[in-house]
Amino acid sequence: MSQQLLSRFFSKKETNVKNEAVAEDACQSTPTSKLSTFAFTGTSRANDNSNPKSRKRPASIEPTPNKPKKAKGLTDFEQQVLDLKVNHLDKLLFIQSGYRYKIFGSDAVTASRILNIKLVNGKISFDFKNPSKDDHLYSTFAYASIPIERLLVHVRRLIVKGYKVGVVDQVETKAIRDNSKSKGKVFDRHLSNVYSAGTFINDEDLEKNVNGKSILFLNESSDDTLSVVSINVYITEIAYDQFKDDFTRINLESRLHHLEPIEIIAVGDISSKTERCIKNFLTNVREII
Repeated sequence: MSQQLLSRFFSKKETNVKNEAVAEDACQSTPTSKLSTFAFTGTSRANDNSNPKSRKRPASIEPTPNKPKKAKGLTDFEQQVLDLKVNHLDKLLFIQSGYRYKIFGSDAVTASRILNIKLVNGKISFDFKNPSKDDHLYSTFAYASIPIERLLVHVRRLIVKGYKVGVVDQVETKAIRDNSKSKGKVFDRHLSNVYSAGTFINDEDLEKNVNGKSILFLNESSDDTLSVVSINVYITEIAYDQFKDDFTRINLESRLHHLEPIEIIAVGDISSKTERCIKNFLTNVREII
């Protein structure tokens, strides 16, 4: 694959981002239709004759997190939960609190139903402008919880159902906090892992030498040229190809059956012909983003 192709395939896609309120139906952890990509933009050292201490670090490839205004009546921890969820609407979030992982709001309702764990009633919607039917009866979020040691067991069950799971770990302990200057604030928590059908590695499969399934990245040009990159995290195998296809998408179909991806990520817009081909392959695909 040429350098020109790689540049075009992974170049930044222009998107229009609007600061809108979080809709309730967006909190149901359904995959989005596009994948936003970000180009690495740094300062060239060859053209930088300034003092090394004054050089700026390259811009982050991660988008700037949204920080909604603090909602009335929320504790610091609940506000932290809301901030995390607003920035990860496409995932079910497991948030560490002490020796347990907790799931909140609409995520808790979904997890409780699939995992058959107890749901503590509370607010369901993360969008206070569009609350759920009974949200006015409660002052805190609904939640469910699991022991830390059972995390991967439950994550696997959710992935089988087609969900993407984000794990938020508590990066501070009480001992560290007692010796810090910010004793009154909530513990720091950050998203540490994201599990999906194509990235969850099962230890049992590794012991049985199972090859596992791959993630397929797909990009389509206006002249019916398709570029695909397949990544298998089980055996660290990468395959890529670029080809022209006709209206039946027979070439794409043959590659899908050969690679057997369990997760497909469309980079940019795809045509109705390509979308139809992927939908026909959905029996072997867990998720389309």
